[in-house]
Amino acid sequence: MRSWARHRSLWILPFGTTCCAADLAAVFGPDHDLGRLGARLVYEPAQADVLVVAGRVTRALAPELRRLYDGMYEPRGVIAFGACACTGGAWVGKEVPGGADTVIPVNTYVPGCPPPPDALVQALTQVVESFA
Repeated sequence: MRSWARHRSLWILPFGTTCCAADLAAVFGPDHDLGRLGARLVYEPAQADVLVVAGRVTRALAPELRRLYDGMYEPRGVIAFGACACTGGAWVGKEVPGGADTVIPVNTYVPGCPPPPDALVQALTQVVESFA
């Protein structure tokens, strides 16, 4: 029963640091309407099923990202949304060591600058299927 419920209601914890966070918000707009499909944004790690990292992860933000990830219950999924979250983008250097996978394990990568909202919908589908 719990598996059935998880497939039909996905609670997403956004971690948006730069411009990709605006594209993350577009997925909940009228064109894609993830809310109609059962997805919901939450801002408490204990309630979240999926953490979506949108934007670059700096050394200063890394401990906060790790805290959010550790606060989520199993099974949990992580999506790196955008070139900066996947690889660090054009900002890789001393302050930006790389993508989100330098701090936490990532299940699915959505490349692009900016990535299309459709790709996030597909990534969320992949993560939900991995919960089964």
